[in-house]
Amino acid sequence: MTTVISDIHKELDSLVIEDWLDVEDVKKKLAPIFSRIMELPTILSDLIDHTLKSPDLLEMCEEDQIRTKLVLYESPRNGIRLRLHFWKEDIVDLIHSHRFTYCARILHGGYQHTLYNPGGAFIFDGLERIPEIEFAEDHELVASNVDLEKIEKVASFNINAGQIYCQNPSILSSTQTSANTVSLFIRGPALHKFAFQWDHEAKTVIWRRGQAMLTNEEKRKVSATPESLAKTVNKLKNLSLLDSRDV
Repeated sequence: MTTVISDIHKELDSLVIEDWLDVEDVKKKLAPIFSRIMELPTILSDLIDHTLKSPDLLEMCEEDQIRTKLVLYESPRNGIRLRLHFWKEDIVDLIHSHRFTYCARILHGGYQHTLYNPGGAFIFDGLERIPEIEFAEDHELVASNVDLEKIEKVASFNINAGQIYCQNPSILSSTQTSANTVSLFIRGPALHKFAFQWDHEAKTVIWRRGQAMLTNEEKRKVSATPESLAKTVNKLKNLSLLDSRDV
């Protein structure tokens, strides 16, 4: 591990954020770390190289048909996690929440971000006993706990390369993201065990669990393979975000 990478790890470890719901304070404290990482292509390359050589970090990397998530660091002191996200194709996300506050800096591409006022609670006690399956909007579980009619769009804006955006788990959002979009993503400790997701067109709702609550088989299904990570790294090189070293 290089001295610069060690310093970035220490900086993340030493971060003290008293209120993770205060997105302005979160952004103020995390923005310098993004700037540090992007000073030179070698720094991001070193971070990814460290992940590829670290079994614990590799195990946390995920991918699906549209996106790859590389975990670059997880602090053992405060639960902060540094990730890199790469979108393989154009996608419009469903309306959803996050379990944590996050801050993202776009490195390439961009997306249209839409915010929604939930109008009430969408996380409630007892979700631990509910399977991670899609429920119809008129299912008793949904109808008795979430007022979907109160969810309303409040803002929509573009986030482009070089810009930073933060969001806490009290608000819902969706994104329309272009292929080859890349972002650095720093998330705080989980404030909820579950995240809410609403498919307005299919008229279904699902509560998604964090990785720590998944079974080994569920983790295996979303784990990124070494081959897919190598392809992602090569694409990042083609976008001039990394140096030319072999992985």
